[in-house]
Amino acid sequence: MELSENPYRLKDVKKLKGDSAYRKRVGDFRMIFDIIDQKLVINVLKVDNRGQVYKK
Repeated sequence: MELSENPYRLKDVKKLKGDSAYRKRVGDFRMIFDIIDQKLVINVLKVDNRGQVYKK
């Protein structure tokens, strides 16, 4: 998967403002995730449609 190869260099991955998490667009859905560099881990926090994913 392209995300596991280098999540920082993908054009549709952006850091969330005021948070340590990132987001990736997948069609009408958004995937919110953290990157743990020391362990080479991508921790998926939430996947939902665009209108709901950012609500807490």
